[in-house]
Amino acid sequence: MFDTTMATIRYQEELLDHDWSRAASEMSGMARVLANMGLAEPFKQVVLAQLECVNAERDYCYFNDTGRIKSFENRLTVREGVNCISIQRLGNAAAALQSALCQSQPAGPGQDSVIRLFPASPVDWDCEFSLWCPGGFNVKSAVQDGDIQYVTITSSLGGTCRIRNPWGEGEVCLQKVGGEVHLLEGSLLQFETELGDEFELYPNR
Repeated sequence: MFDTTMATIRYQEELLDHDWSRAASEMSGMARVLANMGLAEPFKQVVLAQLECVNAERDYCYFNDTGRIKSFENRLTVREGVNCISIQRLGNAAAALQSALCQSQPAGPGQDSVIRLFPASPVDWDCEFSLWCPGGFNVKSAVQDGDIQYVTITSSLGGTCRIRNPWGEGEVCLQKVGGEVHLLEGSLLQFETELGDEFELYPNR
């Protein structure tokens, strides 16, 4: 399925003449698709174009009738006319951005979710987030100049936390707030949590 999806994306890229901004529209979920597939640069092109309404003339049903306005000062649009104020593109862009910063998905049906940090974050973006993942895990992290600055995970339900090693396969220090440091290693990090536990992860250098 992964190979089929990637082949479809590459075919689409050819149709767009390698300009992903052409795929942006009010209702498009393309930025989210690209983020979920870990394609940072195409994601960036689409989500920025979507926010800036670069294809308004082609996309908006009543572009001329509404004064050729791409978006108002409040960032809303009138894609379908003056009586149809829209915020849908902002929702699509926000969902895509979250997928670019932090994902938590299983490898297949019925399998356990695994947290991934910055799976499609553009290399020239400095980012910081606090987002929720399945299992009741609140994840906070930041990346600057390509380096992950910190990772904290708070468990609101307890249970097993699974996260892809943000620093490759090297040793990672896992420290529960007020507790001892434990060393984890490998590409998949896994540890048990209890309700309310807060952990910090950092590379063992």
